[in-house]
Amino acid sequence: HPFTYLNKVLLGDADGGVHLLNFRSDKCIHSFASLGSAITVLAQSPAVDVVGIGCADGKVLVRSVKYDETLMEFQHGEGSVTGMSFRTDDTSVLATASSTGGLYVWNLEEERLTASLPYAHLRAIHTCYFLQGEPLLVTCGADNALKVWIFDQDSGAPRLLRERSGHSAPPTRVRYYSQHILLS
Repeated sequence: HPFTYLNKVLLGDADGGVHLLNFRSDKCIHSFASLGSAITVLAQSPAVDVVGIGCADGKVLVRSVKYDETLMEFQHGEGSVTGMSFRTDDTSVLATASSTGGLYVWNLEEERLTASLPYAHLRAIHTCYFLQGEPLLVTCGADNALKVWIFDQDSGAPRLLRERSGHSAPPTRVRYYSQHILLS
């Protein structure tokens, strides 16, 4: 739910509409103009009254909830937006993830794409999240991989810091290598 909005939540729908609901009184407070594509992700910005909205057509919007206006609009690579997160360490950066495994980093001060990693994961990225007050982004994908990216380069692009992954597909062969080791 948006910061400072007591008992209220934003909901996106398959028709491209975003609605501000008061769950205490069960009333729709405001319905925003339709964006023309299914809403796949909503993310709270560090700024009050500002949210990020990701759409099925790859459109990324930064919108003011208070004034019902689009502050910025981007279009990332292929696929729909499946994850979104704002940096919270006094750097105006937005990261978006796609259904094709791509990771995109946007500079919000310059309103431009800073980095594009179209193959950050082998399959769809389900989650991307900046750790509070840190230059670290955690992504998790359908390829059964969890990756931590650090933003320590002058270009503003992330580099892979850590990765943990398992099988990206069901194993087709499992054999004992020794009495205590199983290979797959």
